[in-house]
Amino acid sequence: MNKMLRKRNQRLTFIFAVVSLIFFVLISRLFFVQVFNAEEYQTLASMQRTRDISIPAMRGSIYDRNGTKLAFSIKTFTIWTRPSEVTDINIALDSINSIIKIDIDDVLEKIEAGNSMINIKRGLNKEKADAIINLELKGVWVTDDIQRVYPYENFAAHIIGHTTIDNLGIAGLEQSYNDVMTGIPGKYLVSTDASGRQLAFGTDKKYAPIDGYDIVLTIDRIIQHYLESALEDGYDENDPKGVMGIVMDTKTGEILAMASKPDYNLNVPRDANDDYYDVDLDEMSDNEKVAFWSRTWRNPLVSDLYEPGSVFKLITSSAGLEENVVTPYTKFDAHGYLIVDGVKINCWSHRHPHGVQTLTEGLENSCNPVFMEIEMMLGKEVLYGYVDNFGFNEKTYLGLPAETNSLLIPLENLNNVEAATMSFGQGISITPLQMIRAIGAIANNGLMMQPYIVKEIIDSNGNVIDQFMPEKIRQVISEKTSVEMRLMMESVVENGSGANARIDGIRIGGKTGTSQKNVNGQYSDDLSIASFTAIGPVEDPQIAILIIVDEPSYSSYGSVVAAPIAGKVLEDTFRYLGVMPEEDEEAFIEVPDLVGMSYEEASKKSKSMNLTLNVSSDEDIEEEFIVIDQYPKAGKMVKENALLIIKVQRMVESETN
Repeated sequence: MNKMLRKRNQRLTFIFAVVSLIFFVLISRLFFVQVFNAEEYQTLASMQRTRDISIPAMRGSIYDRNGTKLAFSIKTFTIWTRPSEVTDINIALDSINSIIKIDIDDVLEKIEAGNSMINIKRGLNKEKADAIINLELKGVWVTDDIQRVYPYENFAAHIIGHTTIDNLGIAGLEQSYNDVMTGIPGKYLVSTDASGRQLAFGTDKKYAPIDGYDIVLTIDRIIQHYLESALEDGYDENDPKGVMGIVMDTKTGEILAMASKPDYNLNVPRDANDDYYDVDLDEMSDNEKVAFWSRTWRNPLVSDLYEPGSVFKLITSSAGLEENVVTPYTKFDAHGYLIVDGVKINCWSHRHPHGVQTLTEGLENSCNPVFMEIEMMLGKEVLYGYVDNFGFNEKTYLGLPAETNSLLIPLENLNNVEAATMSFGQGISITPLQMIRAIGAIANNGLMMQPYIVKEIIDSNGNVIDQFMPEKIRQVISEKTSVEMRLMMESVVENGSGANARIDGIRIGGKTGTSQKNVNGQYSDDLSIASFTAIGPVEDPQIAILIIVDEPSYSSYGSVVAAPIAGKVLEDTFRYLGVMPEEDEEAFIEVPDLVGMSYEEASKKSKSMNLTLNVSSDEDIEEEFIVIDQYPKAGKMVKENALLIIKVQRMVESETN
C-alpha cells in the first residue's frame, strides 16, 4: 500500500515537474517576445494591418544660368485600386471611365494576372482627382504624384535628357544628376482589417517627402537658341545625317550652348520627331525600337568619335611654334604630295599644288604637306607629347553620361606614315568635346580650362548647396604661341577658307576641316565630315565654337557647310553679349548661275563680283572644262569675298548623226 502510494506520488511529482517546466518555457518565451522582441513584433503587426503607399518627392528643377526654368515637376494625382476590396470592379471602372478615359481592358488583365494593387491612371489634375474621390468607391483611392515637364520641348534635349514615368533620369543631366534631383519619397500608411479593407477609424499616417535639389547650368538660353536655330538652318540646307555644335567660354571653360540635330521632344521621348524622322515606330520590333531610341537620345558631342581632319592642324601648328621649329613666316614648297617611307600622301589639292607658301598661308590653304613637314621637324614623339598635353588621351569629365574617350594609336605602335597623317587630323578619333577644350586652350593664352556645364546646386529655398568654379588644368602652350596662333587663325578667316565666318567689325579666327569617314576599316570616297572651329574676338577671345556637319549632301567642305553656321552663331552671340560694335552697311551679293559656263568664263564672272572661287576636279583643269555644279546654289545671298565652290569636268562634244 505504501509502496503504491509512493509510486503515485513520484508520478505526480514527475508530471508536476514536466508541467512546471512547460509553463516555465512558455512564460519565458512570452516574456522574451513581449519584452526583448516587442519592437520587432509590433512592426510585423503594424505591417499586417497597414498598407504602405509611396509618395514621390518633388524632383528638382533645371535652370539656365540666368534663371530660366528648363525642366520642372508639377503635382498630379494617381488612381489606385485593390481589387479584393472592390464590391463590383466593372461598375467601379465604368464610373471612373465616365470622368476620365481609362484602359478598362488593361486593368482587367492586371486583375486576372493576380496583381493585388493596381495603378489605374496617372497624371490627373486636381479637378479630376476630386471628382474620382467624390465617387466614394470602396477599394479605390487617389494619391499624390509627380509629372516632369519640359516647357521648351526639344530645346537643349541632349543636355537635359529626360526621365521615366517614375521620375528616374535615363538620359542627359536628368541621368547624371538623378540622385541630386530625386529627393526622398514620403509614405502614406493606411490602416486595414485582416482582409486588407481600409478601416473607417484607423490611425492613418502621412510622412511628407523631401524635395530634391535644383541644378543651375552654365548654359545660356539665348545663346542656346542661337545655336539651335543656326543648326536647324544648316540641317535644312545641307541635308546631312546630323549637325552639331558647342559654344564655350574660353576663359572659364563654361559650356554656353550645346546642341545636336536630329533631336527629340523631351515630353514624349519615345515619339519620333517628325521634323527629322520619317519612321513608323508601330511597325518596328521591340529591339528595333530600343535601337532607335538609343540613337535618338545619344549625345554625339559626348559619346561619339570623329576624325577632326584639318581642324587638327591647329594642334600641329601650335606644337611647331612652341618648339621653335617654325614661325608663322617659315616657307614651304608644297608640290601636292609628300612621300613618307615610300608611301605617297596627297594633299587635298594635289592636282593644283599650293607651291611656295608660308606657314600662315599653309593654314589658310589647309595644305597637308606643310603639316607633315612640321611633324617630321618635330619628330613623332614630340608631336604625340602635344597630343597628350592638349588632352586628347583623356576624357573631359564634363558631367554628362556616356562620355567616351579618344581612340589613338599608342606611341610605341605609331609608324612614320601614321604620324604624318595624324599631323593633319587623319587616323585620330576624338570627341568634339576634346576638340573644343583644346581650341579653348589655344585661345586662352595657352591655358587649358576644365569644361563644365553645371554651375550650382541649390535647395528649394535658393540656398547654394554646391558651387562649381572655373578650374585650370594646365598650360599647354605659351602666351606668345597663343597670340601667333590666333593671328594665323584670323588670317584663315580674312584671306583663306574661313571667309564664310567673317563678321564685319569684329576679328574672328577660325579653321576649316574636312575628313573622310571610316567605314568598315576603309575611308569612304562619298561620306565625309565637314567642320569649322572659330574663336573671337581675336585680340581677347571670349568665345570658342565648334560646328560639325556629318555627311553633308551637297558639299564636303567645312568652309562651305560649317563655317556659315558658326559665323551666324558668333554674330548673334557677340551682339547679345555686347561685344559687337556698331553695324556697318554690309555688302551682300546674289550668287550667279555658273553652271554651263566654261571654267574661264566662271573665273572672270566670280572675280568681277568679288567672289572667291574654289575648284573641285579630278583632273588638271584645261580650257575645255565647263562648270557642272556649284555651291552655294544660284540666287543665294552671300557676303563679299565669300567662297564659291564649282565642280568642273571636261566638255564632251555632242555626237552628230
